[in-house]
Amino acid sequence: MKNKTKAVVALASLLAVTSGIGAYSTFAWFTTTRTAQVNLTSAKVYSSYGKLLVAYGASATQPNQGTAYTPTNGTAVDGVTPVTAIDATTVAENETDISGSGKIGEFFKPVWIPGHETETASSVDSKTNGAPDGVSYYIAFTLTFWNKGTTAIDVYYNNTAAITGADAAGIEAAKATRVAVTDGTTLQSVWQGATDTAYKYVSSATGTAFGTVGATTDLTQNTAGFHAGSFANTVQKGFTATEGQTLISNLPANTSKNLIFTSWIEGTATAADNDCIGGTVNLTLDFAALEH
Repeated sequence: MKNKTKAVVALASLLAVTSGIGAYSTFAWFTTTRTAQVNLTSAKVYSSYGKLLVAYGASATQPNQGTAYTPTNGTAVDGVTPVTAIDATTVAENETDISGSGKIGEFFKPVWIPGHETETASSVDSKTNGAPDGVSYYIAFTLTFWNKGTTAIDVYYNNTAAITGADAAGIEAAKATRVAVTDGTTLQSVWQGATDTAYKYVSSATGTAFGTVGATTDLTQNTAGFHAGSFANTVQKGFTATEGQTLISNLPANTSKNLIFTSWIEGTATAADNDCIGGTVNLTLDFAALEH
């Protein structure tokens, strides 16, 4: 039987993107030539009670971040050193309007034909942090979830998790922000900040007619594990998890599991236009665990 929430772990990351704003806006995708800058990405993790501990993954498990983030650790508990903060202020550039499934290696960016921005691309390029262009296109890090209890647990996003904007541009950017969670092979969850007319993404570098969201069959439809907006249900005894809310099912006692988190501005989202540029997006990723 599931018991009341064993632990709640809060992770908050602040992503600030700055660039020149164009003279006009479009329905989806940015149209300006920009070099966006990450001013601050800070993540705070709290675990004041319970047997769920969250650590910053070992360096060998961290994805390519372009420039490595700096974690701050707390006092070891049950042999696990929990992460208390993640700092990515050393990342010089982060160009965020890309599109993809959320798995590293599956992000793409169209090269628009001048005068046909958001409609027709001359090519669709694969984008990965640490590539020769020196740009970090998405935020990515690994967290290790430990169960130090005596029974198996399930781990979820709690209903306090949120993607919000800190200013007018950030409010628009938050609507188009997606956060994906993967175990390295399988997507556990893809979460968009706001509901939309469709939830699609570029899935390959073949096809060039990537325009208004929902208007082209070249885009792939999100289905399993996709959630938009806030999570309505609080993690507690007897609750029903919504789509995308479950991150780990059946984590055995005294074991751990690595999850990779990626965050980006999804270019096919309705709100991903020039109004996003210069905004600040706040990601509050709150986790809760119940006995399995």
